[in-house]
Amino acid sequence: MLVARLFVSRAEIEVRRLAPITAGMVGARVEAVFDSTWDGYAKTFVWCRDKVTSDDTAATGKIPASVLAQSGGQLRFGVYGTKDGQVLPTLWATIGAVNCGTDPSGDESTDPELPVWAQLHEQMQRVDERVSEMDKTVAAAVKTVNGAAPDENGNVQIDAVSDEELAELLAALEVE
Repeated sequence: MLVARLFVSRAEIEVRRLAPITAGMVGARVEAVFDSTWDGYAKTFVWCRDKVTSDDTAATGKIPASVLAQSGGQLRFGVYGTKDGQVLPTLWATIGAVNCGTDPSGDESTDPELPVWAQLHEQMQRVDERVSEMDKTVAAAVKTVNGAAPDENGNVQIDAVSDEELAELLAALEVE
């Protein structure tokens, strides 16, 4: 969920808040746009709420759960840039108050770090989606090469395929 757009010009940051920030949010992020002053700089995003600070050396824009773990205080953001021995830190920019969010007591699925089983379940869902996409791609490629159409279950009857047809199929699948 995008909560703010940040426009970084030299050492100053202009904040355009798009959504409220609540304690317990996971996956909230900002989008940062940099002026040409920042060209070539390696950027580290720095997050702060009260005395809790977290660095994002990959500059992903994802707000760390640690700074949103509790309500109260202001969420602040800064950027620390380095290039060829030069350092360019910004001033702190206030994104907004960390408001009290609802909290279903005892529900482990709301923890910032999901239990291992939940992480695996999430990964398995992504794999299933990817396999389904690949099945459709293969069926379309076989149809192109063989002139066959998939049946109602998505299966395709493949006749004997020549080396040339196999090369066409692999090219359609973008396999080398």
